[in-house]
Amino acid sequence: FDYNSAVPFHIKKAVVQSQFLRARRLSSNEQLCAESEEMIRVQLRINHYPNDFIEEARAASRRPKRTRHVNPACAFVKLPYKSDQVHQRVQKLVPQPRIPVRLVYEHTGSLRCVLCRSALHPPPCPKERDPARPRTRGRPKG
Repeated sequence: FDYNSAVPFHIKKAVVQSQFLRARRLSSNEQLCAESEEMIRVQLRINHYPNDFIEEARAASRRPKRTRHVNPACAFVKLPYKSDQVHQRVQKLVPQPRIPVRLVYEHTGSLRCVLCRSALHPPPCPKERDPARPRTRGRPKG
């Protein structure tokens, strides 16, 4: 997906890192690995990813993975995801070391899903079945 799309920044970063990790894991030698990484770089540049973002993700994919420990006293706050700009502003407002709060963003779904679940226009009631009419499986014959 395009770098300018409405996908959370951390997802973009994770996808790019995983592409480089996959290239390293599946390549049988260093030359093939370098060719695979170059192909990934070309595709990312076509999709408007900045060079420094690509290089940072490539370098991160080469570092050993560290383990993370979750603080049991930390509270989670779920927020709807709007855009990268809103996400970055909120992250600046909530200083992580002083407040034991971790922000979690959820995809709100499409406008159609939101409207279908709203009480503005409840879905119509299903047709009631006539108890005198026998049930049939599949399409009625005739």
